[in-house]
Amino acid sequence: MNHLKLILSMILEIYQSVESDLPKRPGVKPTIPDATVIQLIILKNLLGFRHESSFLRFIQNLKLKSLFPQLPERSRFNRRTKVLSPVIERIQFELLKRLEADDLRIRIIDTTPLPLIKLSRKNQSKIAKKNDLKVGYYSAQKYYYLGLKLSLTVNLDGVPISTDFHPANQHDLKTLVKESARLSGLVIVGDKGYLGKKNQQELKKNFNLALITPYRKNQREQNTKTEQKLLKQRKIIERTINQLKDQFNLEKLSAKSLEGFKERTKQIILTYTFGIYFNKRAKRNALSVKSILT
Repeated sequence: MNHLKLILSMILEIYQSVESDLPKRPGVKPTIPDATVIQLIILKNLLGFRHESSFLRFIQNLKLKSLFPQLPERSRFNRRTKVLSPVIERIQFELLKRLEADDLRIRIIDTTPLPLIKLSRKNQSKIAKKNDLKVGYYSAQKYYYLGLKLSLTVNLDGVPISTDFHPANQHDLKTLVKESARLSGLVIVGDKGYLGKKNQQELKKNFNLALITPYRKNQREQNTKTEQKLLKQRKIIERTINQLKDQFNLEKLSAKSLEGFKERTKQIILTYTFGIYFNKRAKRNALSVKSILT
């Protein structure tokens, strides 16, 4: 882990730059600073750990006393990560600002499944009993799942700009309609799952949102050369989603509540965004996040 010290120092610097904007929490000041917990969250995801217990044992075995004089107990670490949700959102905003991510008005959109529990455990799961989870179909892997659908938009540099959670059985185009207000004025590039002439016209009229999708071969209307060039950029979001799954275990999250799943997803997105920021600062390939610690 050649870049470990540099990574931790960069996380600390970003945290300190937004610290004055963070809401003050009542109560006794924690023994382990919030900045250290944020460092541990990002490091956990960079290393690909799914569980806090195995991650904390790994860090302890490395004997990094100089970097982490004190480590939190597993359950306390879990609670602190949830309490720091507003801090995570603020740091994500700061990273997007530093990356000048909003300067590009073109966005690429896609959705990916977030399986929460296996269908066979539906009747035994407390999460399923407490929440109205829907059954979705993952066409790429050809299986049904119980959980959520994650909608993700990235810019042409592959930086995650926004995420949202939707029912697993909701059509991709309906997820976009629900998010249309905050995407107003943008050019959105999607796959055939977003195809729909009537909805495209309504999005353009009501939100000044230009939706570009590939047409089917049997349709009379076909894409212009400009649209074809933009559609080729879809490979960027495909690479992003693949890394979120392979490196950060996006489809294998472990949590005991629906909010826990959502928070861990946000932590993964933060880690990925930080990885892009680190690579750009280090003049590396921006999207080579997997090798960030080597």
